Amino acid sequence: MKSNNYSVTKFPKSRNLITDVMWLSKKKSLIHGLCEVNISGTREYLKKYNDNKNPRVSLLSYLIYCYANSMKEFKSFNSMKKGNKIITYSAVDVSVIVERELDGEKYPMNYIIRNCDTKSPAEVNQELINAKNTPLGEIMYDRKISFFASLPAFVRRAILKYISRSPKHSRKYFGTTGVTSLHTVIKGQFWGMPVSPASMTMTIGSIHKKYTRINGKVEQDDFLCITMSAEHELNDGVNGIRMFNYMKDLIESGYGLKN
Repeated sequence: MKSNNYSVTKFPKSRNLITDVMWLSKKKSLIHGLCEVNISGTREYLKKYNDNKNPRVSLLSYLIYCYANSMKEFKSFNSMKKGNKIITYSAVDVSVIVERELDGEKYPMNYIIRNCDTKSPAEVNQELINAKNTPLGEIMYDRKISFFASLPAFVRRAILKYISRSPKHSRKYFGTTGVTSLHTVIKGQFWGMPVSPASMTMTIGSIHKKYTRINGKVEQDDFLCITMSAEHELNDGVNGIRMFNYMKDLIESGYGLKN
């Protein structure tokens, strides 16, 4: 429908899921840390790994791999609060957003990498590729999501409220932690600030150049902006810094890429 001053289009049902996540996330008391990682060496490790006839690994897959291993080490972030109890998961299930295709158009959809902390960088990468290449609607899970998105808002949110209070169902539908990435579409220096129902979320921002001085030598390196967001009810900022420093060491040292 069009008029002289504006046009009207139908609100996509798939966007209902976004509004529901925003609603659910309002209940989280998140604290955020804006961080940087020098990835110049990491890119060199990835290049050598990929050139050595290994299964290909992307930067995003490798970051998720290091993040999952850090979550495994700092188990308090891989948890949820239920009443006066804290539920800590033994497995790290990472929720990510992948673009899926339907009728020639791409839609952002949630995908969960199960037991991500036990997988190699190449396995994480291949799983993401498979998720992106599976057209929407080809599996029963997609049809269930489509049906859920068409329900009235009060029904959807009652269901989400129930799921979010159940450790079993929360892990099944939301994973135990989240990663969102913006680094491929942003120029300049940018940190994302997520709205997330997860107790811990890593937001991958832009890559920018920065001069560094090492042993008196000035070099221009690539730095990645990362935002670490944690639920303050479960963890303090100091513990979050410890986890980030641990993950930073993994990323910069090429952990898991050396033969």
